[in-house]
Amino acid sequence: MITTRVTYKDLLKYEPPIVRRGDPSTTYSVEYDQFITQAKDILTSDIKSMGYKLRLLCTPLTLTPDVKSGWDEIERTRLIADVTANLGVVTVTLQGTNDESDETWTDCGSFTVGTDLIDGGEDDDIPATGEIGEQTFVIDKVFKYYKISSTAKTTGTITYTAYLVERSFELPLIYLSLYLLFSSKSKTANDDYYTKTEQYRLLYENILKSNFFSYDSDEDGKADENEYSYKPTRIRR
Repeated sequence: MITTRVTYKDLLKYEPPIVRRGDPSTTYSVEYDQFITQAKDILTSDIKSMGYKLRLLCTPLTLTPDVKSGWDEIERTRLIADVTANLGVVTVTLQGTNDESDETWTDCGSFTVGTDLIDGGEDDDIPATGEIGEQTFVIDKVFKYYKISSTAKTTGTITYTAYLVERSFELPLIYLSLYLLFSSKSKTANDDYYTKTEQYRLLYENILKSNFFSYDSDEDGKADENEYSYKPTRIRR
């Protein structure tokens, strides 16, 4: 499956001048999200037209709390955690190691959810109900193995599922979203928006021609090191 977490803020990293002309950035979050949604549909269609089955793309690496993962041969770089219950302040930390046995763990990133204890009156203070939902961050350094764990600030608990995913299609999605954005604004063949349209069209086409992503071709539920694929495609206009 293709898992991307591209937002309007990612688009603004490439084209910040758009925001500085006109409405506040909050307005752009709605407009940009529409183009990101359209781009996802086109990207998905392009991938399917290349002969791939979406369910076999980019298999995630599931992480079990406090348990060393299997070997991440694909080198995934985005953590996604779905928090379903939380009391108190809890920090979830991802660590990595290249050791086969006696591990020396290195912190890769973390997130914190929840609020401090609330006054329980005559009783002891109790943890406040925290926040639920998705948390995500990108890791800068990859390792063979990973471990995820949680630490409460005082008294707290958390329930979550976590996994690492590839970011193979995030940059193509950004380029395609910007292509659609500038295409919608271009009025003539020689205006500034048209130039940007052509720029991101070429970037999208070129990155798909050289893009690498894992594909579970033997359908064993995991993507192995030799299960990388790429094929050229053309942008749809």
